[in-house]
Amino acid sequence: MYAIWEAYPWRFGEPYCLFKTFLTEMTTTASVLTISAFTVERYLAICHPLRAQTTYRLERASRVIVVIWVVACAASVPFPVNTRAFYYLADPRDGAALSDSFVCNIPVDRMAMMKSIFLVYTFALFVLPMLTIVGLYAAIGLTLRQRAQLEQSAAVENHLQRAAADAVRLEMTPIGGRRKQTGSGFGCRRGRHTSPSVYISGRQAVLKVLGESSASPVVDRRRRRHRHPSV
Repeated sequence: MYAIWEAYPWRFGEPYCLFKTFLTEMTTTASVLTISAFTVERYLAICHPLRAQTTYRLERASRVIVVIWVVACAASVPFPVNTRAFYYLADPRDGAALSDSFVCNIPVDRMAMMKSIFLVYTFALFVLPMLTIVGLYAAIGLTLRQRAQLEQSAAVENHLQRAAADAVRLEMTPIGGRRKQTGSGFGCRRGRHTSPSVYISGRQAVLKVLGESSASPVVDRRRRRHRHPSV
């Protein structure tokens, strides 16, 4: 943060200049490799869940972390090796170095070699991981889309099967030579079926009531004659 606030002159000496360069490159490389490792783990967990469950171990995760940081440290070594703290400008009058131009950077005589290193690192630690991450996330998206379509089709199929089962539940119950059609899926009380004995007993009760109602005038006449013999 201080280097951003005051880019030059460099006030911390050459040892800290080398350490700062190494630390910056190491953390950047470790971040790229860690994001790539996370993406691979997500890909295995979503696209190959059985393989992920059989191969995932705490020791494996620890080894991956150690490998990431070792590779990051090794890949960052060329930068502090070719970085120096030096005076960038000199006084044109006498050739003396300007104190305000003391910087922590790559010297001009090593810039040609570092251009090739920058190109290799740009491809190996940026372009290749980016393409890998994009490809893996594309495969993850396609897998999740296929699963969503399968779940949706399965839900629709289950709904159709239930509707068909409700329609097949229509029953024909014999009552006095006739058949009464009842559907458990369309009735007010779903899941309750009336037995034939209930219909028969109900019919007998209706006939009994009708018989009593037809015989009631005769009974009333007999009662009147018993009460009033003269009538």
